[in-house]
Amino acid sequence: MDWTWGLIIGAAIAAVFAFKRLAFVPVETARMYLKHGARVVDVRSAEEFQSRHVPGAENIPLDEL
Repeated sequence: MDWTWGLIIGAAIAAVFAFKRLAFVPVETARMYLKHGARVVDVRSAEEFQSRHVPGAENIPLDEL
């Protein structure tokens, strides 16, 4: 899968947070996104990421995006 789709899905999720301030993605929906190639990107610092993160998540600190 092209990285562009991951970026598009990430932007869509960010938009939901921006417009709703709080969003809940049902587990079934998240699994469907992941099944179709979505990636979990953790934008916290490397130290925060190392302390705890979702298995399989990729760490890209916010200041590096």
